Amino acid sequence: MGGQLVWRPWVEPMAWAWLAGAVVVMAAGWSWWRTVGSGGWRRAIGSTWLLGMRVLVAGVLVLLLAGPSVIATSATEPTRGVLVMLLDTSASMARDDVAPTRAGRAIETWLSPSVIAAIERTHDVRVRVFDTDDRGADVARLRELGGSAARGDETRLTDALREAIDDAAGSAGTAVGDVSVPWSVVVLSDGRESTDASPLSVAEAARGAGVAVHAAAFGTTSGTPDLALTAEVEPTYLLVDEPGRVRVRVLRGGEGVDEATVRLTRGDEEIVRQVAFNGRRLATVELPITEPTAGTFAYAVSVDAAPGELELRNNHQPVFVDVLADRFRVLLLEGQPTWDTRFIARALRRDERVALTQMTRLSADRLERLTARVRDEDATSDSSADTASSPDALRWADYDVVILGGGMHRLLTDELVASLSDYVGEQGGRVLFAHGRPYDETTAQGRRIAEAWRAIEPVRWGDGVDRAVRVRPRSAAFEHPAFAFSLDGSTARRVIDTLPAVTAVASADAVSPAAEVIATAAGGDAEVAVDDLAPAMVTMPYDRGVVTVILAQGLWRWAMLDGDRQSAAGAWDRFWSNMVRWLALGGAFRPGEDVSLRLSERAVHTGASVWVDVVRRSLDNGSSLSLELEAPDGTTRPLPAQAIGGGQLRQRATIEPDEPGVYRVMAVADGQIAAEAMLSVYDADRERIDTSADPSLLEALANATGGRMLDPDRPAELIALLETQRAARLVPPRPEYLWDKWWVMAVLLSWLGLEWIGRRLAGMI
Repeated sequence: MGGQLVWRPWVEPMAWAWLAGAVVVMAAGWSWWRTVGSGGWRRAIGSTWLLGMRVLVAGVLVLLLAGPSVIATSATEPTRGVLVMLLDTSASMARDDVAPTRAGRAIETWLSPSVIAAIERTHDVRVRVFDTDDRGADVARLRELGGSAARGDETRLTDALREAIDDAAGSAGTAVGDVSVPWSVVVLSDGRESTDASPLSVAEAARGAGVAVHAAAFGTTSGTPDLALTAEVEPTYLLVDEPGRVRVRVLRGGEGVDEATVRLTRGDEEIVRQVAFNGRRLATVELPITEPTAGTFAYAVSVDAAPGELELRNNHQPVFVDVLADRFRVLLLEGQPTWDTRFIARALRRDERVALTQMTRLSADRLERLTARVRDEDATSDSSADTASSPDALRWADYDVVILGGGMHRLLTDELVASLSDYVGEQGGRVLFAHGRPYDETTAQGRRIAEAWRAIEPVRWGDGVDRAVRVRPRSAAFEHPAFAFSLDGSTARRVIDTLPAVTAVASADAVSPAAEVIATAAGGDAEVAVDDLAPAMVTMPYDRGVVTVILAQGLWRWAMLDGDRQSAAGAWDRFWSNMVRWLALGGAFRPGEDVSLRLSERAVHTGASVWVDVVRRSLDNGSSLSLELEAPDGTTRPLPAQAIGGGQLRQRATIEPDEPGVYRVMAVADGQIAAEAMLSVYDADRERIDTSADPSLLEALANATGGRMLDPDRPAELIALLETQRAARLVPPRPEYLWDKWWVMAVLLSWLGLEWIGRRLAGMI
């Protein structure tokens, strides 16, 4: 290696070294003179030899202390880095608030041949574009397209950053010599992210991979005015003459929009509401609806265009509401009469929306059957009673909700016991255990029931009961429909505190991991945190159905209120009406349905996937069932479906609509429509809702990763920054010192050995 020989400027140590050497020589000379004078020629020769060796060693030590070294004429060049340029090509980059457009400015300024060539002197440049996805790009093609390259429907900046950082982390093991390859990323964007992800979420990964993210923001912070809405019906379907609502969310984009006008139209009727944003981006409004007849009804929801608004496709959306005419079909079974089931039946008979069938085992050979508002061959009036020896004709599928009291081992046949799990799982049935364990496990039939129902039970039953307890909803369960005693949540709390304690609560050794405790039991009137107490009401989904358990016994006392508790009057009836409604409307089948057709979404944007599930209660009629899809233009096509769950009762299809409008999904059996559902598809162009630039997001990203916010019109800043970073990676010249050589030590040791030999020969040892 070529270089320059240099000496350390250690003048003072060198002087002291020479002085020491001179003293040694003088002492050696004096010793030689005395030796010669005494006639010891042999010793004189040895002393002269040692004198020369010591003078030579002193000179060598002085030379080494001077630090002679060879220094290379140039520093070691750093390895070439990698620069990833991420260019935003989403539709918002097509805005012309900077000339010619945001994307056009970025391409002209940052992807020019001169800029790319300057960076490529020290870095490998990888240009990638991102919108709905992240992909490599041809720079020459981008220059040809200019601003027209920005056409993506979404901005997925977070995904693009994560991909670049993963590439850098994956190359961490790749190195040139002992130096790893440095990576940098520069983002050329307006700073808008269409998804719910945050670009800042990748900052930690970037720091871990040693990747600095630089950014240049294009566009102004003021956006074109734009309004967009989404709407949904609550609840998703209603009963005849039942009030409901359409919840509308209006999203504001741009500046200068402080309020909006929302319209709900059905036929010639229109409801108009004004909504104020009050500085927020989102405003909500609820519009009331009610229907006097059954069927599926369509409503048009729209928001008036803001002044200067250009994108109007997201200003309107149709919504649908299913109105049911049939009553909820409820089966109440009791193996032996109890006060609980008697008062439950009384509450449900007072509910005009419930068609109740009640069966009670009065004795071994007597079965009582009572009905209310049931239209079948056995019920010729509003209420009837008969006796029978066995409920052989009973079918679970004929009912929307099944309520089981106690003593099921005295009432149910083996066939009914075995089929209950299929009713819940396959047919989406709703089952409620009304007051604790519904069978006696000490009997043979009770043990068979326990084995058959083990999978669907939300709790593992314990032994014994807790006496004189109060039932209180968990803090989050005050919103549960069963406890909706009124529209005022605080009133619901006062009602719960007013209701009397129950006689006992059956103990549970464990609650299923999939279950939810909706109420707990507190001993007496003790003020204890209810979330930590024993469960009193538990619900659990099981496949398509739900099983709910009320462990409280003596809950009927809520129906018997003394004078001091009259503020809670009617709570018992409302509790059971709400409970039945919640169970029935949450099931796979609506009241009166034999075929259930459900959509995973009722309103989606174009390109989204929607699942269509069709379920049959049974295959008894033997008719074939197929799915058809009617597009907004009126054309109909078959919709392929696949059986799920290992049988023919359940089928699933997928719709991916690519055109906005109203789609109609139909389940057809033997040429007749057995069930149908409407799907609203809208063009949700989120890129045009708010087109204002967000440089603050890019700046936060750069700061969090050790990068820098750059001037969008000065790519030279990036070039200078990369040069500075490269200079910091230069390896400076390192001197090679003479004393740091192995052979120097070997020479010194050899010389010391020769001195010892000289002493030996001179007789000095």
